[in-house]
Amino acid sequence: MVGFRKLAVVQTKLYIRDPMSAFFTLAFGPGLLILLGLRFGNTPSPETGGQGYLSASVPAYIGVIVAIVGLTAVPIGSSMHREQGILRRFSMTPLRPLRQGIP
Repeated sequence: MVGFRKLAVVQTKLYIRDPMSAFFTLAFGPGLLILLGLRFGNTPSPETGGQGYLSASVPAYIGVIVAIVGLTAVPIGSSMHREQGILRRFSMTPLRPLRQGIP
């Protein structure tokens, strides 16, 4: 569990240092939701089951953002960090490094 915690901390630091991915994950989704809300409003309509546009679409937007981050951003970022040797520098590869003098 210590290795997982260390990996989570390292991945969070690397994620925050990449402004493009942080923008598209944290700011683009809510910004798009606000723009669409200003454009279409939130008045109830029979097409959305008596709910407003924002009330009906917020769960879908949250699901899309979670899916994008979980299925594309995290695996691609992890593989890039592994190829660049970042995970090895932080001793975050799946296997523990061998100790000197022990075969």
